[in-house]
Amino acid sequence: MFDQIKRLFKHSFIYLIGSALQSLIGFVLIPVYTRYLSPAEYGQLEILNTILLILNIVLSLGFASALMKVHERDCKEDEERRRLIGTMYIFVLPIASAVTLLLALGAKFFTGAILDDSSQTNLIYLILATNLVVIFLNLSFAVLRSKERSKTFTLLSLIKFTFILALNTFFVIKLQLGVMGILLGNLIAQTALAFIFLPTILRSFRFTFSCQYLRKLSIFGLAVIPASLAMWIMDLSDRYFIKHFADFTEVGLYSLGYKIGFLIYILLVYPFQLAWPKVSFAVASRPDCKEIYAKTLTYLAFLGSLAALGLSLFGAQIIKLFADPQFHPAYQIIPLVAFSYVLYGLHFALVPGLHIKEKSKYYPLMIGIPAGLNLLLNYFLVPLYGMQGAAMTTLICFILVVVLTYAITQRFYQVRYEWSRLLKLLVIITLILGAKWLYAATDLTLADALYNLLLLVTFAVLILISRFFTKEELAVVKSKIKVYKSRNK
Repeated sequence: MFDQIKRLFKHSFIYLIGSALQSLIGFVLIPVYTRYLSPAEYGQLEILNTILLILNIVLSLGFASALMKVHERDCKEDEERRRLIGTMYIFVLPIASAVTLLLALGAKFFTGAILDDSSQTNLIYLILATNLVVIFLNLSFAVLRSKERSKTFTLLSLIKFTFILALNTFFVIKLQLGVMGILLGNLIAQTALAFIFLPTILRSFRFTFSCQYLRKLSIFGLAVIPASLAMWIMDLSDRYFIKHFADFTEVGLYSLGYKIGFLIYILLVYPFQLAWPKVSFAVASRPDCKEIYAKTLTYLAFLGSLAALGLSLFGAQIIKLFADPQFHPAYQIIPLVAFSYVLYGLHFALVPGLHIKEKSKYYPLMIGIPAGLNLLLNYFLVPLYGMQGAAMTTLICFILVVVLTYAITQRFYQVRYEWSRLLKLLVIITLILGAKWLYAATDLTLADALYNLLLLVTFAVLILISRFFTKEELAVVKSKIKVYKSRNK
């Protein structure tokens, strides 16, 4: 059992490096963005990025996610897998190109509606062009994941990181192009990566179309679209409410704080999301598969809570170190966002039974209901509490996601999760956050840093005292430490 969990976290760690590199740009360039962009311009950039994301969700047709399931379950021979991958590209790319062209024809109308300034149509054109390239890259990265080529995934992510860092620095600092420079640099970097990617992808598929594989991809992929759109509502629609009830400046502050909390997704949830489908399907036939699923949820909850606690304690210092003073109020929403994405990770750990029993049609339900609640709560809470109201809405709705995921999945595929251990973790996290709230200093003082460090140490001590980890797990950790020491003597 521990071998399978080790396999999961091995690939998750490699994906972690790749996904971190892809997303690290936003953090490395925070000092640049906050110096050369106003909060309002930063908010405008975030609104444009949400447009890019929703286009990507719809026009990818959910096939990047569907490939993992069909590749693992329905294809036994390499030739079959090559036909499957070829079918995916042949179907998705022409449709995406045609729709993007139609959107480009109405770009002036969309610019006025989105940015309140129809003279910035060129920004919409850049987003549309980038969307096509990103769709190709998302499909291609899905191919690498289906083959568990996590090292290649990471290498290509490093190349992308280097390109975007260099181009954004040149366009924003040297040429002073602002938002335009960021979008242009992103387009050029993504396009360069697509050309580098092309030889690898051409070796992975056959240029043939299969109606059989199209049907299999569509059954799962098209079901993912409503859920993906619902996730877009959960993740990003709050920016539009903040823009409507406040202004682009508050959107910029909220987006920066959200970006720090979103590190939980980048560094933990997304790598897990990439590696978990392959592993969960592979172990489904084992007699101890349900025990593997239960322990995976426990370990993920622990790692996520530890990471979110660290961000909650030191989030204000992170922002003050990297961002211009006008962005400092963004720290207020970090804890709410960070723990929201811990819950999102638990959703992925809970859901394999639904796919094993081929009940994916229920997937949109467990995301759609919270998405509807998200819109309702944002409508009432953002006017009252501003960006904190939006962050509270995010946390409430992700709690509902986990509750619905558990309830629906257990109906078809029952797993005995380790509730006593999870309850211990919840109580300890609540105590530590309560202690932080009682001493809510956010200055970059030595006393504040020491107090936050003390809280982290207290968390570790309470975890050990409560016997959160079993003797077997501690023995495995000790043996690994001994092996590591012996190798380094």
